[in-house]
Amino acid sequence: LAIRFFILQSHYRSPLDFSLAAIRASTTGLEKLRQTRKRLNENTPGAALFDTAPFVQRFSEAMDDDFNTPIAIAVLFDFSKAINTALDRSEGISEESLKASIDFMESAGTEVLGIIGPGETVPHGDMLQTQTRLSRVMEILIELRADARRQKNFALSDTIRDRLLEAGIEIKDTKEGASWSNKTGA
Repeated sequence: LAIRFFILQSHYRSPLDFSLAAIRASTTGLEKLRQTRKRLNENTPGAALFDTAPFVQRFSEAMDDDFNTPIAIAVLFDFSKAINTALDRSEGISEESLKASIDFMESAGTEVLGIIGPGETVPHGDMLQTQTRLSRVMEILIELRADARRQKNFALSDTIRDRLLEAGIEIKDTKEGASWSNKTGA
């Protein structure tokens, strides 16, 4: 979903400037929207009113403007900021306002853009943290495999490589050392 979100942040007629940093930024942005969705789902209704109509209108206008997804996503972020501010007030928002806000997130984020699944809440653990952990685990496995090769324990080295390949991770040995990547199609 982070890749979809990244792509939608550029107009379909514009070239994409792909980088890992841009994907990480998209992941962070998507996480903020998911946090808002989670907060709406977990909120207890209060008394204050919150008008979603201006956001619905702006979102519709953006989509009617040649499927302008960057503007539509900006509207979602504006909505997220405004609704979080309203939820921070001690009185909370009314049940009707809460339902309208959830409906807007469902309609815009799920049905139109496909970036937030129906009723989806934030996955356990931060996605970026999970990727960092995976990278660290892979560094450790590559170090262990290199140690096994230095000790001429090629059976262990090959077993590590083969088991990782079964898990969809390919090890590539170069003069500079080993590197890893997700196997295509895995």
